[in-house]
Amino acid sequence: MLRHSWVLSLLLLAACDRRLDVRETGSLALGQNLYRAGALDVEGPEFASPAAQAQFARWSSHAGGLDVRWIGGGADATRESTSHGEAIQPARSHAGRMLLCDFSAGELATLPPAGAVREEDGQLHLGPHVASAADCCLILVCIDPLRDHLPLTVVAGSNPKRILSALPNLRPGWRREGLVFLRGRPWLRLDLERGGSEWTIVDRGTSSGSDSDEGGSVHGDLRHSGNGLVDHGQLAPDLTGSSEPGVSHAEISDYGLVCAAALKRAASITGEPSGAWRIHASSSVPAIGWPAELAQADEPTRTLQVLLPPGSPTDGGRNLAWAVLFANQPASPAWWLDAASAWCAGLHQSERLGLLANHPERPTLEELISDDASGRYSPYLLRPLRAELIEWCRLRDCDPETSLAEFGEHLASLRGGEPVSIEFQATPRGAFLRADGDPGSRAGRAALENLFAAGATTIALAYDLCFDPDPGQGRAWQPQRALGSVLGDASWLAASAQAQALGLEVQLWPTVLASHSGVPAARLVRVFDEQRKGLYDQLAASATHAALMAEASGARVVSIGYDLGQSIVTRLQEEDLEPNEWQLEAQRVKREGWTRAISAARASFNGGVVLATEDVRRFDSVDLWSEVDALAGGLFPVFEGTDQGQIPLWRLKELFVEHLSLADQRAEELGLPLWIAPSGFRATLYAARGPGADGGAPANAERQAHLLEALGHGARVHGAGLLVWKLTSEERDLLGRGLGGERARDLLRTVLAP
Repeated sequence: MLRHSWVLSLLLLAACDRRLDVRETGSLALGQNLYRAGALDVEGPEFASPAAQAQFARWSSHAGGLDVRWIGGGADATRESTSHGEAIQPARSHAGRMLLCDFSAGELATLPPAGAVREEDGQLHLGPHVASAADCCLILVCIDPLRDHLPLTVVAGSNPKRILSALPNLRPGWRREGLVFLRGRPWLRLDLERGGSEWTIVDRGTSSGSDSDEGGSVHGDLRHSGNGLVDHGQLAPDLTGSSEPGVSHAEISDYGLVCAAALKRAASITGEPSGAWRIHASSSVPAIGWPAELAQADEPTRTLQVLLPPGSPTDGGRNLAWAVLFANQPASPAWWLDAASAWCAGLHQSERLGLLANHPERPTLEELISDDASGRYSPYLLRPLRAELIEWCRLRDCDPETSLAEFGEHLASLRGGEPVSIEFQATPRGAFLRADGDPGSRAGRAALENLFAAGATTIALAYDLCFDPDPGQGRAWQPQRALGSVLGDASWLAASAQAQALGLEVQLWPTVLASHSGVPAARLVRVFDEQRKGLYDQLAASATHAALMAEASGARVVSIGYDLGQSIVTRLQEEDLEPNEWQLEAQRVKREGWTRAISAARASFNGGVVLATEDVRRFDSVDLWSEVDALAGGLFPVFEGTDQGQIPLWRLKELFVEHLSLADQRAEELGLPLWIAPSGFRATLYAARGPGADGGAPANAERQAHLLEALGHGARVHGAGLLVWKLTSEERDLLGRGLGGERARDLLRTVLAP
């Protein structure tokens, strides 16, 4: 939360007085001045005009609302008409600027990194780094030399396709930095905010020694491995393939056929041949992470990077089709590109379409043609419906925007079968994997292997979602994505495939955050009806997304609203014998909200649906257990509620016995399996010592080991499932921190033994 507090300050100050005049040079001041100006002028060559103006609605939402205008070729442009017949607006002296230009532009040479950026003989020189200028795109934010105390966002490249391909991920920036993208991937960064003057490499997997042929295929774009690459040859007409070791030939061959079908459909829309493409597949997420989507297309080099672990779902060629459609029709609205690419991938050709068309959380018809709907609805729900809209309109040769009512009647007529019933373990034994465990990477896979070797049967993937736009700290570039985890669904889908390949059952545990770096949304105090409605709207959307993602990835269980706080307390306490009207109404709203979220998950798949209190002692405060499949709760408060570790070990073990006995009794009353989940030590060596233990020697690793053994013993005695949190000690652990090596595996075998 603190990380983005400066953004809140920016908006608060600006909301109080748009005339605020900040005479400073830091990013906060630049952002305040951009908001105060309330205007943005976009300059650039004529070829970029339609594509840039297609982004105006999105750009205008940044900095609290901007009046965005296209002013043509430069700051001195006067009102005239282009060959497209559109009026060019004059520059405004008070407006922030965005400049689209070539590397040779004179104004670029006057900006801070001028001495470090030089184009010569088709090569771009950035200090000691050299790459083909046609393969590079520079995005720079600095103080505008023509606009006192306002930010300037520059997008530069010698290849027009590079400039156009940056626009969908662009925003008006105010954090002073430079980024260079090499064939669509981040390569170099210059930190102007901290006074940096040298370009540093951010992706060592991006090779700068590429060789381009006339067909545009760049073999240097492929990520290299110490064991070399596998050439899969011709996958389909106009499609060749290669991969890193670990991708099976059958997987990439099947994917190539799917992409070929998507390209054929894209050509039927554009009326132009799609040309030759090269697919390069990886079986795991690289160390620097992966984009939010399963695949990333670089249209200028005709290369598609795809994440393809054995057994994982694919994008059906959607991202490849999107790149082709955008290159051919860059001025198209975002919703149309999303819908048409989904149609190319055949996402509507599913027996589940009827289920989605009648889903209780289905977007309204108007939102199907809204650019910002992707931030509120799961892509697994939104894209198939959009694809069906395109199919329906093509068959009738009608316009989507004027035919929504008739399309709504069509959706109402669709009927789909119920989700296939999925069995899951009644007493899972395993651990949680969070984002800092590098999900989907080789390191993450090694952690899963260690966990499996220790006797685990289950892995719980605990990931975060956020519905508010990421402020991005004023950065000018951020990948576009539909609703998904903060990290991006691709990494979690890869982790799920890796876990299932080992024989681990997968559970999904999403948490809705109040902000991208903030507390869980369910922990915020909600007083007004609109605030409560917002929370339960988000919970229903996250439950829908998680359940649909579980169905797509083969997961067996979804937890609804993890990190629930007091919001899950839906039963009045005994002391409230005569509740007032406000208490009764608050409980009714809570109960309806959680029931809605559970119903949304049930409508999406037929696996297990669970709630999980943070404390098994809170089981009696919840009256929703009849709607879920397990009684789940943690034992963190038993650890953290101690008086800074002064309670002796024997007393903590007694607390285990007391609380587990009561929890087991409640489970028998409800007829549900009991899960101690999540439980263990949250993050630090001090977790077992209780709140306020911020000094002194670290908690003894042996003490933690004894507590974990007692926890495992208690779970066995009561026949309960057990999902432990990241285990921590002075050593590395099985999931990236703490407990590691043979000693840790021996301990975990003891804890997780059935």
